[in-house]
Amino acid sequence: MTSIERTAYPRFKRLMSAREMHVFFTSKREEIEWVQEWTRSGEHLLALALALKCYQKLGYFPKAAEVPGTVVEHVRGALELPEGTGPHYESANTAKLHRKLVRERHVISYDQERARQIAEETIRRAALVKNNPPDLINVALEELVRATCELPAFRTLDEMAARVRREVNEDIFATVRSRMTMEDRARVQGLLEVGGLDRKSGLNRLKKPAKRPSWSHLKEQHKQLQWVDGLGDTDAWLEGIAPGKIADFAVEAGALDAAELRDYETGKLIALLACLVHAARRRARDDLAEMFCKRVATRLKNAKDELEEIRKQQQALVERMIGTYRTVLERIDPADLLPRGPDGAPAAFPAGKKARRRAARALAGKRAAALAMAQKAVQSSGSFAAEFADIEAVSAHHGNNHEVLVARFYKRDRAPMFDLVGTLEFEAVSEDRRVLDALAHARAHQSATREYISELYEGQPLDLGFASQNWQRAVRDRKRPGMLDRRRFETLVFTYLAEHLAVWPSPARTPSPTGRTSCPTGRSAGRSWRSCARRPGCRTQPPPSLRPCASGWRPPRRRWIPGTRTTRTWSSTRTGCRCCASSAPRASAPWPRPWRRK
Repeated sequence: MTSIERTAYPRFKRLMSAREMHVFFTSKREEIEWVQEWTRSGEHLLALALALKCYQKLGYFPKAAEVPGTVVEHVRGALELPEGTGPHYESANTAKLHRKLVRERHVISYDQERARQIAEETIRRAALVKNNPPDLINVALEELVRATCELPAFRTLDEMAARVRREVNEDIFATVRSRMTMEDRARVQGLLEVGGLDRKSGLNRLKKPAKRPSWSHLKEQHKQLQWVDGLGDTDAWLEGIAPGKIADFAVEAGALDAAELRDYETGKLIALLACLVHAARRRARDDLAEMFCKRVATRLKNAKDELEEIRKQQQALVERMIGTYRTVLERIDPADLLPRGPDGAPAAFPAGKKARRRAARALAGKRAAALAMAQKAVQSSGSFAAEFADIEAVSAHHGNNHEVLVARFYKRDRAPMFDLVGTLEFEAVSEDRRVLDALAHARAHQSATREYISELYEGQPLDLGFASQNWQRAVRDRKRPGMLDRRRFETLVFTYLAEHLAVWPSPARTPSPTGRTSCPTGRSAGRSWRSCARRPGCRTQPPPSLRPCASGWRPPRRRWIPGTRTTRTWSSTRTGCRCCASSAPRASAPWPRPWRRK
Protein backbone atom coordinates (compact mmCIF):
# COMPACT_ATOMS: atom_id res chain seq x y z
CA MET A 1 0.00 0.00 0.00
CA THR A 2 1.27 3.46 -0.90
CA SER A 3 2.10 5.70 2.04
CA ILE A 4 -0.38 8.54 2.26
CA GLU A 5 2.43 10.90 3.30
CA ARG A 6 3.96 10.54 -0.18
CA THR A 7 0.81 11.77 -1.88
CA ALA A 8 -1.20 14.97 -1.89
CA TYR A 9 -4.26 13.27 -0.42
CA PRO A 10 -5.60 15.79 2.14
CA ARG A 11 -5.52 14.76 5.79
CA PHE A 12 -5.20 16.27 9.23
CA LYS A 13 -1.72 17.15 10.41
CA ARG A 14 -0.53 15.79 13.71
CA LEU A 15 0.34 19.26 14.96
CA MET A 16 -1.37 22.41 13.71
CA SER A 17 -0.35 25.94 14.55
CA ALA A 18 -2.68 28.65 15.78
CA ARG A 19 -2.51 30.35 12.40
CA GLU A 20 -3.58 27.17 10.61
CA MET A 21 -6.47 26.74 13.00
CA HIS A 22 -7.55 30.32 12.38
CA VAL A 23 -7.22 30.13 8.58
CA PHE A 24 -8.94 26.80 8.00
CA PHE A 25 -11.29 26.17 10.92
CA THR A 26 -12.62 29.58 11.96
CA SER A 27 -16.22 29.94 10.77
CA LYS A 28 -17.23 33.14 9.04
CA ARG A 29 -20.32 35.04 10.06
CA GLU A 30 -22.30 33.93 7.00
CA GLU A 31 -21.31 30.31 7.67
CA ILE A 32 -22.45 30.56 11.29
CA GLU A 33 -25.78 32.01 10.17
CA TRP A 34 -26.17 29.23 7.60
CA VAL A 35 -25.42 26.52 10.20
CA GLN A 36 -27.83 28.05 12.73
CA GLU A 37 -30.54 28.13 10.08
CA TRP A 38 -30.40 24.34 9.58
CA THR A 39 -29.90 23.19 13.18
CA ARG A 40 -31.78 23.42 16.48
CA SER A 41 -29.50 21.90 19.14
CA GLY A 42 -25.93 22.73 20.12
CA GLU A 43 -24.71 19.21 19.24
CA HIS A 44 -26.13 19.42 15.72
CA LEU A 45 -24.81 22.97 15.36
CA LEU A 46 -21.28 21.83 16.20
CA ALA A 47 -21.59 18.71 14.03
CA LEU A 48 -22.72 20.63 10.95
CA ALA A 49 -20.06 23.32 11.44
CA LEU A 50 -17.37 20.63 11.75
CA ALA A 51 -18.62 18.87 8.62
CA LEU A 52 -18.54 22.17 6.71
CA LYS A 53 -15.03 23.19 7.78
CA CYS A 54 -13.57 19.69 7.41
CA TYR A 55 -14.97 19.36 3.91
CA GLN A 56 -13.57 22.76 2.95
CA LYS A 57 -10.15 21.69 4.20
CA LEU A 58 -10.06 18.04 3.03
CA GLY A 59 -12.54 17.67 0.18
CA TYR A 60 -14.30 14.73 1.87
CA PHE A 61 -16.10 13.96 5.13
CA PRO A 62 -13.76 12.33 7.66
CA LYS A 63 -14.92 9.96 10.37
CA ALA A 64 -15.67 11.47 13.75
CA ALA A 65 -12.71 9.64 15.31
CA GLU A 66 -10.32 11.13 12.73
CA VAL A 67 -11.10 14.76 13.64
CA PRO A 68 -8.48 16.03 16.15
CA GLY A 69 -9.74 17.25 19.49
CA THR A 70 -8.04 20.62 19.00
CA VAL A 71 -10.15 21.20 15.88
CA VAL A 72 -13.35 20.36 17.75
CA GLU A 73 -12.42 22.74 20.59
CA HIS A 74 -11.54 25.54 18.15
CA VAL A 75 -14.81 25.25 16.22
CA ARG A 76 -16.81 25.00 19.46
CA GLY A 77 -15.12 28.16 20.76
CA ALA A 78 -15.83 30.02 17.50
CA LEU A 79 -19.52 29.10 17.82
CA GLU A 80 -19.53 30.15 21.50
CA LEU A 81 -20.99 26.84 22.61
CA PRO A 82 -20.73 25.67 26.24
CA GLU A 83 -17.86 23.43 27.31
CA GLY A 84 -18.64 19.74 26.93
CA THR A 85 -20.81 20.13 23.83
CA GLY A 86 -19.91 17.39 21.36
CA PRO A 87 -20.72 16.74 17.69
CA HIS A 88 -23.30 13.99 18.27
CA TYR A 89 -26.04 12.75 15.96
CA GLU A 90 -29.21 11.20 17.27
CA SER A 91 -29.74 9.28 14.01
CA ALA A 92 -27.84 8.41 10.86
CA ASN A 93 -30.37 10.31 8.75
CA THR A 94 -29.30 13.57 10.39
CA ALA A 95 -25.70 12.93 9.44
CA LYS A 96 -26.72 12.19 5.86
CA LEU A 97 -28.79 15.38 5.78
CA HIS A 98 -25.82 17.47 6.98
CA ARG A 99 -23.51 16.00 4.34
CA LYS A 100 -26.14 16.70 1.69
CA LEU A 101 -26.43 20.32 2.83
CA VAL A 102 -22.67 20.82 2.66
CA ARG A 103 -22.53 19.34 -0.84
CA GLU A 104 -25.34 21.58 -2.04
CA ARG A 105 -23.62 24.61 -0.57
CA HIS A 106 -20.42 23.84 -2.52
CA VAL A 107 -22.21 22.55 -5.65
CA ILE A 108 -20.54 19.15 -5.36
CA SER A 109 -22.01 16.05 -6.94
CA TYR A 110 -22.13 12.92 -4.82
CA ASP A 111 -21.71 10.22 -7.44
CA GLN A 112 -19.09 7.72 -6.35
CA GLU A 113 -19.47 5.69 -9.54
CA ARG A 114 -18.72 8.75 -11.64
CA ALA A 115 -15.83 9.72 -9.36
CA ARG A 116 -14.26 6.26 -9.64
CA GLN A 117 -14.72 6.28 -13.41
CA ILE A 118 -13.02 9.69 -13.70
CA ALA A 119 -10.20 8.59 -11.43
CA GLU A 120 -9.62 5.34 -13.33
CA GLU A 121 -9.58 7.02 -16.73
CA THR A 122 -7.17 9.66 -15.45
CA ILE A 123 -4.87 7.10 -13.85
CA ARG A 124 -4.89 4.97 -17.02
CA ARG A 125 -3.83 7.95 -19.14
CA ALA A 126 -1.19 8.99 -16.63
CA ALA A 127 0.14 5.42 -16.27
CA LEU A 128 1.32 5.59 -19.87
CA VAL A 129 3.92 8.21 -18.89
CA LYS A 130 4.25 7.81 -15.10
CA ASN A 131 5.15 4.75 -13.09
CA ASN A 132 5.21 5.99 -9.50
CA PRO A 133 1.93 5.20 -7.64
CA PRO A 134 1.95 8.48 -5.64
CA ASP A 135 2.15 10.41 -8.92
CA LEU A 136 -0.82 8.50 -10.32
CA ILE A 137 -2.87 9.19 -7.19
CA ASN A 138 -1.97 12.88 -7.32
CA VAL A 139 -3.08 13.14 -10.94
CA ALA A 140 -6.39 11.50 -10.06
CA LEU A 141 -6.88 13.90 -7.15
CA GLU A 142 -6.32 16.88 -9.40
CA GLU A 143 -8.84 15.65 -11.96
CA LEU A 144 -11.43 14.88 -9.27
CA VAL A 145 -11.10 18.40 -7.88
CA ARG A 146 -11.45 19.85 -11.36
CA ALA A 147 -14.59 17.76 -11.90
CA THR A 148 -16.04 18.96 -8.54
CA CYS A 149 -16.37 15.42 -7.21
CA GLU A 150 -16.16 14.32 -3.63
CA LEU A 151 -12.88 12.52 -3.07
CA PRO A 152 -13.07 8.74 -2.62
CA ALA A 153 -11.26 7.05 0.25
CA PHE A 154 -7.49 6.86 -0.04
CA ARG A 155 -7.56 3.07 -0.03
CA THR A 156 -9.88 3.13 -3.04
CA LEU A 157 -7.50 5.33 -5.02
CA ASP A 158 -4.48 3.31 -3.93
CA GLU A 159 -5.95 -0.02 -5.02
CA MET A 160 -7.17 1.51 -8.27
CA ALA A 161 -3.75 2.98 -9.04
CA ALA A 162 -2.02 -0.36 -8.35
CA ARG A 163 -4.46 -2.30 -10.54
CA VAL A 164 -4.44 0.12 -13.47
CA ARG A 165 -0.66 0.50 -13.29
CA ARG A 166 -0.24 -3.27 -13.43
CA GLU A 167 -2.56 -3.57 -16.44
CA VAL A 168 -0.82 -0.78 -18.36
CA ASN A 169 2.62 -2.18 -17.60
CA GLU A 170 1.57 -5.65 -18.74
CA ASP A 171 0.43 -4.19 -22.04
CA ILE A 172 3.76 -2.39 -22.42
CA PHE A 173 5.69 -5.58 -21.62
CA ALA A 174 3.70 -7.52 -24.21
CA THR A 175 4.28 -4.81 -26.82
CA VAL A 176 8.04 -4.76 -26.24
CA ARG A 177 8.27 -8.54 -26.38
CA SER A 178 6.28 -8.71 -29.64
CA ARG A 179 8.69 -6.28 -31.31
CA MET A 180 11.72 -8.42 -30.51
CA THR A 181 12.78 -11.42 -32.52
CA MET A 182 13.75 -14.74 -30.97
CA GLU A 183 17.43 -13.85 -31.40
CA ASP A 184 16.90 -10.50 -29.66
CA ARG A 185 15.17 -12.15 -26.70
CA ALA A 186 17.86 -14.81 -26.38
CA ARG A 187 20.58 -12.15 -26.58
CA VAL A 188 18.94 -10.04 -23.86
CA GLN A 189 18.24 -12.99 -21.59
CA GLY A 190 21.84 -14.10 -22.05
CA LEU A 191 22.90 -11.08 -20.01
CA LEU A 192 21.90 -13.02 -16.89
CA GLU A 193 24.26 -15.90 -17.61
CA VAL A 194 27.50 -16.03 -15.64
CA GLY A 195 30.66 -16.86 -17.54
CA GLY A 196 34.22 -15.87 -18.30
CA LEU A 197 37.29 -15.91 -16.11
CA ASP A 198 35.87 -13.30 -13.75
CA ARG A 199 32.64 -15.30 -13.27
CA LYS A 200 30.48 -12.24 -13.87
CA SER A 201 27.34 -11.87 -15.97
CA GLY A 202 26.73 -9.52 -18.86
CA LEU A 203 24.36 -7.62 -16.57
CA ASN A 204 27.35 -6.63 -14.46
CA ARG A 205 29.17 -5.32 -17.52
CA LEU A 206 26.06 -3.46 -18.60
CA LYS A 207 25.93 -1.55 -15.31
CA LYS A 208 29.69 -0.88 -15.16
CA PRO A 209 30.46 2.86 -14.79
CA ALA A 210 33.00 4.70 -16.93
CA LYS A 211 36.58 5.10 -15.73
CA ARG A 212 38.85 8.11 -15.71
CA PRO A 213 39.50 9.65 -19.17
CA SER A 214 42.86 8.06 -19.98
CA TRP A 215 43.99 6.99 -23.45
CA SER A 216 43.39 3.30 -22.79
CA HIS A 217 40.08 3.88 -21.00
CA LEU A 218 38.86 5.94 -23.94
CA LYS A 219 39.43 2.92 -26.18
CA GLU A 220 37.73 0.64 -23.64
CA GLN A 221 34.69 2.91 -23.50
CA HIS A 222 34.53 2.90 -27.29
CA LYS A 223 34.47 -0.91 -27.22
CA GLN A 224 31.80 -0.78 -24.50
CA LEU A 225 29.62 1.37 -26.74
CA GLN A 226 30.05 -1.02 -29.65
CA TRP A 227 29.14 -4.00 -27.43
CA VAL A 228 26.03 -2.31 -26.05
CA ASP A 229 24.87 -1.28 -29.51
CA GLY A 230 25.35 -4.87 -30.64
CA LEU A 231 22.73 -6.09 -28.17
CA GLY A 232 19.92 -4.81 -30.38
CA ASP A 233 18.03 -1.84 -31.73
CA THR A 234 16.31 -0.68 -28.55
CA ASP A 235 14.91 2.41 -30.29
CA ALA A 236 12.71 0.14 -32.42
CA TRP A 237 11.75 -2.04 -29.44
CA LEU A 238 10.69 0.89 -27.26
CA GLU A 239 9.21 3.16 -29.91
CA GLY A 240 6.18 5.05 -28.63
CA ILE A 241 6.85 4.30 -24.94
CA ALA A 242 7.23 7.33 -22.69
CA PRO A 243 10.84 8.10 -21.66
CA GLY A 244 9.74 8.29 -18.03
CA LYS A 245 8.44 4.72 -18.11
CA ILE A 246 11.63 3.50 -19.79
CA ALA A 247 13.76 5.24 -17.17
CA ASP A 248 11.74 3.74 -14.29
CA PHE A 249 11.93 0.24 -15.76
CA ALA A 250 15.68 0.63 -16.29
CA VAL A 251 16.15 1.76 -12.67
CA GLU A 252 14.15 -1.22 -11.45
CA ALA A 253 16.27 -3.65 -13.47
CA GLY A 254 19.50 -1.92 -12.50
CA ALA A 255 18.73 -2.20 -8.79
CA LEU A 256 18.53 -6.02 -8.95
CA ASP A 257 21.16 -8.66 -9.57
CA ALA A 258 20.96 -11.55 -12.04
CA ALA A 259 19.60 -14.04 -9.49
CA GLU A 260 16.73 -11.76 -8.49
CA LEU A 261 15.81 -10.95 -12.09
CA ARG A 262 15.54 -14.65 -12.95
CA ASP A 263 12.53 -14.88 -10.61
CA TYR A 264 10.58 -12.42 -12.78
CA GLU A 265 7.96 -13.49 -15.30
CA THR A 266 9.51 -13.88 -18.76
CA GLY A 267 7.61 -11.06 -20.47
CA LYS A 268 8.39 -8.57 -17.73
CA LEU A 269 12.01 -9.73 -17.53
CA ILE A 270 12.60 -9.18 -21.25
CA ALA A 271 10.99 -5.73 -21.18
CA LEU A 272 12.98 -4.61 -18.13
CA LEU A 273 16.25 -5.81 -19.65
CA ALA A 274 15.40 -4.06 -22.93
CA CYS A 275 14.88 -0.79 -21.03
CA LEU A 276 18.14 -1.34 -19.15
CA VAL A 277 20.01 -1.90 -22.42
CA HIS A 278 18.41 1.22 -23.86
CA ALA A 279 19.54 3.28 -20.86
CA ALA A 280 23.01 1.73 -21.06
CA ARG A 281 23.32 2.71 -24.73
CA ARG A 282 22.52 6.31 -23.94
CA ARG A 283 24.74 6.34 -20.86
CA ALA A 284 27.63 4.90 -22.89
CA ARG A 285 27.33 7.77 -25.34
CA ASP A 286 27.18 10.29 -22.52
CA ASP A 287 30.24 8.75 -20.86
CA LEU A 288 32.16 8.65 -24.13
CA ALA A 289 31.37 12.30 -24.89
CA GLU A 290 32.29 13.30 -21.34
CA MET A 291 35.59 11.40 -21.52
CA PHE A 292 36.30 13.08 -24.86
CA CYS A 293 35.71 16.53 -23.36
CA LYS A 294 37.91 15.77 -20.35
CA ARG A 295 40.66 14.36 -22.55
CA VAL A 296 40.70 17.48 -24.72
CA ALA A 297 40.74 19.68 -21.62
CA THR A 298 43.78 17.74 -20.36
CA ARG A 299 45.61 18.32 -23.64
CA LEU A 300 44.85 22.04 -23.51
CA LYS A 301 46.19 22.17 -19.97
CA ASN A 302 49.36 20.38 -21.09
CA ALA A 303 49.84 22.97 -23.82
CA LYS A 304 49.37 25.85 -21.38
CA ASP A 305 51.83 24.29 -18.94
CA GLU A 306 54.31 23.81 -21.77
CA LEU A 307 53.93 27.46 -22.74
CA GLU A 308 54.60 28.55 -19.18
CA GLU A 309 57.69 26.33 -19.03
CA ILE A 310 58.96 27.80 -22.30
CA ARG A 311 58.51 31.31 -20.93
CA LYS A 312 60.55 30.42 -17.85
CA GLN A 313 63.29 28.96 -20.02
CA GLN A 314 63.31 32.02 -22.28
CA GLN A 315 63.59 34.47 -19.42
CA ALA A 316 67.42 34.36 -19.45
CA LEU A 317 67.40 34.59 -23.24
CA VAL A 318 65.19 37.69 -23.13
CA GLU A 319 67.45 39.35 -20.55
CA ARG A 320 70.55 38.64 -22.71
CA MET A 321 68.83 40.03 -25.79
CA ILE A 322 67.89 43.18 -23.88
CA GLY A 323 71.54 43.63 -22.84
CA THR A 324 72.72 43.21 -26.43
CA TYR A 325 70.15 45.69 -27.67
CA ARG A 326 71.25 48.23 -25.05
CA THR A 327 74.87 47.88 -26.14
CA VAL A 328 73.92 48.36 -29.79
CA LEU A 329 71.92 51.49 -28.96
CA GLU A 330 74.80 52.95 -26.98
CA ARG A 331 77.20 52.41 -29.88
CA ILE A 332 75.04 53.88 -32.63
CA ASP A 333 73.45 56.77 -30.74
CA PRO A 334 73.61 59.77 -33.19
CA ALA A 335 74.09 62.23 -30.34
CA ASP A 336 77.41 60.62 -29.39
CA LEU A 337 78.76 60.88 -32.95
CA LEU A 338 78.44 64.68 -33.29
CA PRO A 339 81.53 66.90 -32.49
CA ARG A 340 81.37 68.62 -29.09
CA GLY A 341 83.10 71.63 -27.56
CA PRO A 342 85.18 71.86 -24.37
CA ASP A 343 82.03 72.32 -22.29
CA GLY A 344 80.46 69.12 -23.74
CA ALA A 345 77.88 70.98 -25.77
CA PRO A 346 77.48 70.14 -29.51
CA ALA A 347 80.00 72.25 -31.50
CA ALA A 348 79.09 74.19 -34.62
CA PHE A 349 80.16 72.81 -37.98
CA PRO A 350 83.34 74.52 -39.36
CA ALA A 351 82.83 77.33 -41.83
CA GLY A 352 85.75 76.62 -44.20
CA LYS A 353 85.56 74.17 -47.07
CA LYS A 354 88.56 72.12 -46.03
CA ALA A 355 87.48 72.14 -42.42
CA ARG A 356 84.08 70.87 -43.47
CA ARG A 357 85.70 68.00 -45.37
CA ARG A 358 87.88 67.06 -42.39
CA ALA A 359 84.85 67.15 -40.08
CA ALA A 360 82.82 65.00 -42.47
CA ARG A 361 85.62 62.42 -42.73
CA ALA A 362 85.93 62.34 -38.94
CA LEU A 363 82.15 61.87 -38.54
CA ALA A 364 82.17 59.04 -41.11
CA GLY A 365 85.03 57.38 -39.24
CA LYS A 366 83.13 57.60 -35.97
CA ARG A 367 80.05 56.09 -37.60
CA ALA A 368 82.07 53.24 -39.07
CA ALA A 369 83.72 52.60 -35.71
CA ALA A 370 80.31 52.66 -33.96
CA LEU A 371 78.89 50.22 -36.49
CA ALA A 372 81.88 47.93 -36.05
CA MET A 373 81.46 48.02 -32.27
CA ALA A 374 77.72 47.24 -32.64
CA GLN A 375 78.53 44.29 -34.90
CA LYS A 376 81.13 43.13 -32.41
CA ALA A 377 78.56 43.28 -29.61
CA VAL A 378 76.17 41.11 -31.66
CA GLN A 379 79.00 38.71 -32.56
CA SER A 380 79.91 38.40 -28.90
CA SER A 381 76.39 37.07 -28.21
CA GLY A 382 76.73 34.43 -30.91
CA SER A 383 75.94 35.43 -34.48
CA PHE A 384 73.37 37.33 -36.45
CA ALA A 385 71.64 34.08 -37.47
CA ALA A 386 71.54 32.94 -33.83
CA GLU A 387 70.11 36.29 -32.73
CA PHE A 388 67.40 36.11 -35.38
CA ALA A 389 66.59 32.53 -34.29
CA ASP A 390 66.31 33.66 -30.67
CA ILE A 391 64.03 36.51 -31.66
CA GLU A 392 61.77 34.15 -33.63
CA ALA A 393 61.67 31.70 -30.71
CA VAL A 394 60.64 34.41 -28.26
CA SER A 395 58.08 36.02 -30.58
CA ALA A 396 56.55 32.63 -31.39
CA HIS A 397 55.33 32.19 -27.81
CA HIS A 398 54.51 35.70 -26.69
CA GLY A 399 50.98 36.29 -25.39
CA ASN A 400 48.56 33.42 -24.64
CA ASN A 401 49.13 31.62 -27.93
CA HIS A 402 49.33 28.11 -26.52
CA GLU A 403 47.37 26.93 -29.55
CA VAL A 404 50.55 26.30 -31.54
CA LEU A 405 51.69 23.79 -28.89
CA VAL A 406 48.51 21.69 -28.62
CA ALA A 407 49.16 19.52 -31.69
CA ARG A 408 52.26 17.90 -30.22
CA PHE A 409 50.17 16.35 -27.41
CA TYR A 410 47.57 14.76 -29.72
CA LYS A 411 49.79 12.13 -31.27
CA ARG A 412 48.53 9.21 -29.14
CA ASP A 413 44.94 10.49 -28.98
CA ARG A 414 44.46 11.13 -32.68
CA ALA A 415 43.31 7.64 -33.71
CA PRO A 416 40.94 7.07 -30.73
CA MET A 417 39.39 10.49 -31.20
CA PHE A 418 38.76 9.94 -34.89
CA ASP A 419 37.20 6.58 -34.02
CA LEU A 420 35.02 8.32 -31.43
CA VAL A 421 33.71 11.02 -33.75
CA GLY A 422 33.11 8.33 -36.35
CA THR A 423 31.00 6.31 -33.91
CA LEU A 424 28.91 9.10 -32.42
CA GLU A 425 26.37 10.92 -34.54
CA PHE A 426 26.30 14.68 -34.07
CA GLU A 427 23.48 17.04 -34.87
CA ALA A 428 23.27 20.82 -34.77
CA VAL A 429 20.79 22.34 -32.35
CA SER A 430 20.85 25.60 -34.31
CA GLU A 431 21.49 26.73 -37.87
CA ASP A 432 25.20 27.20 -37.18
CA ARG A 433 26.96 24.15 -38.67
CA ARG A 434 30.48 25.54 -38.96
CA VAL A 435 31.94 23.19 -36.35
CA LEU A 436 30.31 20.17 -37.99
CA ASP A 437 31.55 21.29 -41.41
CA ALA A 438 35.08 21.59 -40.03
CA LEU A 439 34.74 18.11 -38.49
CA ALA A 440 33.62 16.66 -41.83
CA HIS A 441 36.57 18.35 -43.56
CA ALA A 442 38.99 16.90 -41.01
CA ARG A 443 37.53 13.40 -41.39
CA ALA A 444 37.79 13.68 -45.17
CA HIS A 445 41.57 14.21 -44.80
CA GLN A 446 42.02 11.73 -41.96
CA SER A 447 44.27 9.44 -43.99
CA ALA A 448 46.36 12.29 -45.44
CA THR A 449 50.08 12.33 -44.57
CA ARG A 450 51.10 15.68 -46.05
CA GLU A 451 51.68 18.61 -43.73
CA TYR A 452 49.19 21.00 -45.38
CA ILE A 453 45.71 20.42 -46.78
CA SER A 454 43.39 22.62 -48.82
CA GLU A 455 40.90 24.81 -47.00
CA LEU A 456 38.25 24.27 -49.69
CA TYR A 457 35.18 22.42 -48.42
CA GLU A 458 32.50 21.59 -50.99
CA GLY A 459 34.08 24.11 -53.35
CA GLN A 460 34.05 26.99 -50.83
CA PRO A 461 36.72 28.21 -48.35
CA LEU A 462 36.09 26.69 -44.94
CA ASP A 463 34.59 29.17 -42.48
CA LEU A 464 36.63 29.12 -39.24
CA GLY A 465 34.89 32.11 -37.73
CA PHE A 466 33.87 30.03 -34.70
CA ALA A 467 37.54 29.79 -33.64
CA SER A 468 39.62 32.46 -31.91
CA GLN A 469 42.12 34.63 -33.76
CA ASN A 470 45.03 32.73 -32.23
CA TRP A 471 43.69 29.44 -33.56
CA GLN A 472 43.08 30.90 -37.00
CA ARG A 473 46.64 32.24 -37.13
CA ALA A 474 47.96 28.87 -35.90
CA VAL A 475 46.30 26.80 -38.65
CA ARG A 476 47.05 29.19 -41.52
CA ASP A 477 50.48 29.99 -42.97
CA ARG A 478 50.99 33.35 -44.67
CA LYS A 479 53.48 31.73 -47.04
CA ARG A 480 50.87 29.15 -48.13
CA PRO A 481 47.59 30.94 -48.86
CA GLY A 482 44.56 28.70 -49.17
CA MET A 483 46.20 25.90 -47.17
CA LEU A 484 45.74 24.68 -43.59
CA ASP A 485 48.24 23.04 -41.26
CA ARG A 486 46.72 19.55 -41.04
CA ARG A 487 47.75 18.63 -37.50
CA ARG A 488 46.86 21.99 -36.00
CA PHE A 489 43.56 22.00 -37.89
CA GLU A 490 42.65 18.60 -36.42
CA THR A 491 43.43 19.81 -32.91
CA LEU A 492 41.34 22.92 -33.54
CA VAL A 493 38.36 20.78 -34.56
CA PHE A 494 38.65 18.45 -31.56
CA THR A 495 39.09 21.39 -29.19
CA TYR A 496 36.00 23.28 -30.31
CA LEU A 497 33.93 20.13 -30.66
CA ALA A 498 34.68 19.32 -27.01
CA GLU A 499 33.99 22.91 -25.97
CA HIS A 500 30.60 22.93 -27.67
CA LEU A 501 29.68 19.54 -26.22
CA ALA A 502 30.64 20.65 -22.72
CA VAL A 503 28.33 23.67 -22.81
CA TRP A 504 25.61 22.23 -25.07
CA PRO A 505 23.04 23.55 -25.76
CA SER A 506 23.51 27.21 -26.63
CA PRO A 507 22.93 29.16 -29.84
CA ALA A 508 26.65 29.48 -30.44
CA ARG A 509 27.40 25.91 -29.30
CA THR A 510 25.90 23.81 -32.01
CA PRO A 511 26.94 20.14 -31.94
CA SER A 512 25.25 17.62 -29.67
CA PRO A 513 25.64 13.84 -29.79
CA THR A 514 22.49 12.06 -30.91
CA GLY A 515 21.15 9.77 -28.22
CA ARG A 516 22.30 11.69 -25.19
CA THR A 517 20.01 11.31 -22.21
CA SER A 518 20.15 14.84 -20.85
CA CYS A 519 21.51 18.33 -21.12
CA PRO A 520 25.00 18.50 -19.57
CA THR A 521 24.45 21.96 -18.16
CA GLY A 522 20.88 21.47 -17.31
CA ARG A 523 18.83 18.65 -15.84
CA SER A 524 21.58 16.08 -15.75
CA ALA A 525 23.69 18.47 -13.74
CA GLY A 526 21.05 18.59 -11.02
CA ARG A 527 19.53 21.89 -12.07
CA SER A 528 15.88 22.60 -12.56
CA TRP A 529 14.36 23.56 -15.91
CA ARG A 530 14.52 27.22 -14.83
CA SER A 531 18.35 27.31 -14.76
CA CYS A 532 18.64 25.20 -17.91
CA ALA A 533 15.83 26.44 -20.16
CA ARG A 534 16.90 30.07 -19.76
CA ARG A 535 19.72 29.28 -22.20
CA PRO A 536 18.42 30.49 -25.59
CA GLY A 537 19.28 27.28 -27.45
CA CYS A 538 18.22 24.81 -24.79
CA ARG A 539 15.57 22.31 -25.85
CA THR A 540 14.53 21.56 -22.27
CA GLN A 541 10.95 22.80 -21.96
CA PRO A 542 9.30 24.00 -18.74
CA PRO A 543 6.20 22.30 -17.41
CA PRO A 544 3.00 23.16 -19.30
CA SER A 545 1.62 24.99 -16.27
CA LEU A 546 4.58 27.41 -16.33
CA ARG A 547 4.74 28.15 -20.03
CA PRO A 548 3.51 31.55 -21.23
CA CYS A 549 0.26 31.63 -23.15
CA ALA A 550 -0.37 33.28 -26.51
CA SER A 551 -0.78 36.71 -24.90
CA GLY A 552 2.58 36.47 -23.14
CA TRP A 553 1.28 36.12 -19.57
CA ARG A 554 3.27 33.66 -17.46
CA PRO A 555 1.92 32.20 -14.21
CA PRO A 556 3.77 33.36 -11.08
CA ARG A 557 6.03 31.07 -9.15
CA ARG A 558 4.42 29.02 -6.41
CA ARG A 559 4.84 30.00 -2.78
CA TRP A 560 3.98 27.47 -0.12
CA ILE A 561 2.22 28.72 3.02
CA PRO A 562 1.73 27.04 6.41
CA GLY A 563 -1.40 25.03 6.79
CA THR A 564 -1.52 23.86 3.19
CA ARG A 565 -0.31 20.71 1.51
CA THR A 566 3.43 21.02 0.95
CA THR A 567 4.05 17.69 -0.79
CA ARG A 568 6.15 18.40 -3.86
CA THR A 569 4.38 15.75 -5.91
CA TRP A 570 1.09 17.61 -5.71
CA SER A 571 0.02 19.33 -8.89
CA SER A 572 -2.46 22.14 -8.35
CA THR A 573 -5.38 22.91 -10.62
CA ARG A 574 -4.72 26.64 -10.38
CA THR A 575 -2.32 26.65 -13.28
CA GLY A 576 -4.41 28.28 -15.94
CA CYS A 577 -3.83 31.57 -17.65
CA ARG A 578 -5.80 34.47 -16.25
CA CYS A 579 -6.42 35.71 -19.78
CA CYS A 580 -7.66 32.33 -21.08
CA ALA A 581 -11.09 31.48 -19.76
CA SER A 582 -10.88 27.87 -20.93
CA SER A 583 -8.01 27.07 -18.56
CA ALA A 584 -9.16 29.12 -15.57
CA PRO A 585 -9.77 27.18 -12.32
CA ARG A 586 -13.33 26.40 -11.33
CA ALA A 587 -14.76 28.61 -8.65
CA SER A 588 -16.52 25.71 -6.97
CA ALA A 589 -13.40 23.77 -5.99
CA PRO A 590 -14.29 22.16 -2.66
CA TRP A 591 -11.02 22.65 -0.80
CA PRO A 592 -8.23 25.27 -0.73
CA ARG A 593 -5.47 25.13 -3.27
CA PRO A 594 -2.04 24.04 -2.01
CA TRP A 595 -0.49 27.33 -3.07
CA ARG A 596 -1.51 30.91 -3.66
CA ARG A 597 -0.37 33.74 -5.86
CA LYS A 598 2.00 36.38 -4.54
